[in-house]
Amino acid sequence: MNLDKTKVMFNDHIIPGPVIVESAVLEVVSEYTYLGQIIQLGRANFEKEADRRIQLGWAAYGKLRHILNSAIPQCLKTKVFNACVLPVMTYGAETWTLTALRPYYTITFMTNRLTTDEIYKRRLEKNKLRAFSAICSDENEKENENPKFKVNNTKNATSKVSEQEIHKIEHNPFNLASHVRLFTLRKSEKKSSMPEPFITNDPRTICDIDKTFYKIIEGRPLRQFSDIKVYMRNIRDITLFRANIAYRRDQIIKIDTALRDEYTEYEKIETFFTETKSNFVRFAQECYERGKIVEALANAKSIELDKMVDQLENYSFICVKIRNQLSGLLATFENLDKYRGFLFSLSPMSWQNKFMSHFNENIIDVNYLQENITSAETINGLKVTLLKLQKVSPELFFDEPKQLMTICDDLGKQCLNYMKINVFANNIIVQVMKYRGFYRKIVQDEVFELEEFIEIFQKYVVWMEDKEKENKAIFERILLNEFHELFASYDTAKLFTCVQYVNTRLFETPEDPKDSLSLLTGQLELQYLELTSQLDCLDQEIVKAATNELFAEDIKMMKMAHKAQRELKECDLLSKALYTSFEPPRYKRK
Repeated sequence: MNLDKTKVMFNDHIIPGPVIVESAVLEVVSEYTYLGQIIQLGRANFEKEADRRIQLGWAAYGKLRHILNSAIPQCLKTKVFNACVLPVMTYGAETWTLTALRPYYTITFMTNRLTTDEIYKRRLEKNKLRAFSAICSDENEKENENPKFKVNNTKNATSKVSEQEIHKIEHNPFNLASHVRLFTLRKSEKKSSMPEPFITNDPRTICDIDKTFYKIIEGRPLRQFSDIKVYMRNIRDITLFRANIAYRRDQIIKIDTALRDEYTEYEKIETFFTETKSNFVRFAQECYERGKIVEALANAKSIELDKMVDQLENYSFICVKIRNQLSGLLATFENLDKYRGFLFSLSPMSWQNKFMSHFNENIIDVNYLQENITSAETINGLKVTLLKLQKVSPELFFDEPKQLMTICDDLGKQCLNYMKINVFANNIIVQVMKYRGFYRKIVQDEVFELEEFIEIFQKYVVWMEDKEKENKAIFERILLNEFHELFASYDTAKLFTCVQYVNTRLFETPEDPKDSLSLLTGQLELQYLELTSQLDCLDQEIVKAATNELFAEDIKMMKMAHKAQRELKECDLLSKALYTSFEPPRYKRK
């Protein structure tokens, strides 16, 4: 069950109230869209669904406007409308409970989809169902002979509405009058005829066609054994043959020039390729040498780091060993201190008042030492306490065990006296138990009254909690964008990953899904404070020099990486340009 998509609706017979499922309050709505339909409660429960269907029908009609307004037969438009628009309007209409006016609104939509010319031609009547395919029954035509309302004339109409006759429109628009047609044929101009080929009817000489031929025949007419038509055909063949030869020579010259241009471009590309190749090889050698130098430096630093890590592990092992020994000594000291307090409590009051100041003096704070057992201050404090313990003289009231035994005997006698008092009190308790039932009834009645008051207040508290949840939900909706920017934006996620990565690298702990940004930053602050407290004993000038050297190397590496990145980009651009230069041209050469 998806609680985000689950809604609650109440009718008029139920008082609205919060509905809780698994400690989540469901949203109360007046309408809900389910499977493409708007669900409502009440008398007009399908009014909005009908309006929505009409809107969707208009939307479907608008998408098909270029088809329904085009110059195609009306029967095809009707098929498109019935196949694409009507199913959108009548989706789920079998389950509707409509009022008397609702069918009129639907028919109004159907009439409004037609153009003004078609409304003018068809004369649709109010509150009557018609077939919208331009085919209507005889009964409907009889009813519509005297229309109840008329549509204003369009721009194409030449006469008034009352003067025009009503005719049944057929499917073929070419059977209509010219002023009523949906479209007309375009009056296209006649295409200009192609010029006829040059054919002479009179005898000509070949000098008129080929001026260089006069050297051979000297302008005399060329006669054949046949008639003049053969002569004309021979002249035409000669001219066509010479034209073809000239055209082919022109093509050969163009091909030669194109080959010469391509060869020069090829030589340029080849020289450029050799230069880029040599530059790339030089660049690769330099990068390889730099990488070898950086790798050698990194290996040396890693060896030094491994040595330091081994020394740190040895020191930490010795520190843990000393800490365990010191914790054992502190435990024994704590036991002795408790035994000291026990003996002090058994001593007389006069002696306690006399030596109270010595007893209240805490020589060693055990809890503080257990928490800060490795700091330098605690070690110095332990040395001071050892000197104090050597100087403290033992102050004991019980010098012999007999004194302690007498006190124990006195305590036994006091216990016997307490037992006698207990026996005497039992007789009084028996008398009280007799009236226990009576008092229990009185108390139970009062308890029932209090429980009723508690139930009333609990209901009030639940109601107030529900109100608080509603207000909280409204408040969360209002501040959703701000909280998203503060806690779930890209910048906060990026900051959290960086801080988590730093913690894992510093403390060598795996990533915990329960980590928060405040907890991780707090750990880093504590680590920074510890490191800064330890750096106080070092020479600041040496520390500054070391940090400057480290950052100088990092800055140098960053500059080298940036320069290498730029050179790689330039190499990519050169390679792309080289590949594109060898590709065939995208346009055809003339």
